[in-house]
Amino acid sequence: ACERLAKVLHAAAAAAGDPFPLTKVLMQVHEGVSNAAAADCPLLDLATGAVAPTVENVIHEDLCGLRFSLSATAFFQVNTCAAEVLYRLAGEWASPTGRSLLLDVCCGTGTIGLTLAAGVAKVVGVDIVANAIEDAQANAALNGIDNCEWVAGKAEDVLPALLTKYAPLIAPPPQDTLLPEASGLPPGRDAAAMDDAEASGGEEEEAAAAATA
Repeated sequence: ACERLAKVLHAAAAAAGDPFPLTKVLMQVHEGVSNAAAADCPLLDLATGAVAPTVENVIHEDLCGLRFSLSATAFFQVNTCAAEVLYRLAGEWASPTGRSLLLDVCCGTGTIGLTLAAGVAKVVGVDIVANAIEDAQANAALNGIDNCEWVAGKAEDVLPALLTKYAPLIAPPPQDTLLPEASGLPPGRDAAAMDDAEASGGEEEEAAAAATA
């Protein structure tokens, strides 16, 4: 069955409107109940039925002017054209500065962090898949990007320590970007308005005191 599936996929690739070489088809085997296979689940080469070493099954892809090395079990946006648009918009909306900390949670192979690394002070990528973190480290080195740290682990487990470590790079946003309940100001009032009100209130109190005297 596996060999037949491999032949069908190879034939479909060759018959596509824009034919592409399908060099290998791998299947990861997981016998448990889960929405994702564990990283140590074996990979099978569908053409031969043999177990395929994960480390030897790597492909390369170009994205946003960078080169990425991808292992078989790591996540990657296969629609690279859409991914480039998505990452560009993410960078525009985030509006990072050269002093910003970019925290890339569930970073996969590091694509988002690496494509935006030139505009920030530090990139910290976190992913539960160790192979993906290894790919991210390799991709940073492959592209000569050295302002990154990659951490393997659950986000909820590693983020507290990372946020403490990089606290100097995490600055509170300007008052005018906060919701009233977050800024501590009454609804509809900003810091400048409060300063003006306090100043005028002080002047009124001084005038009232002078009139009483």
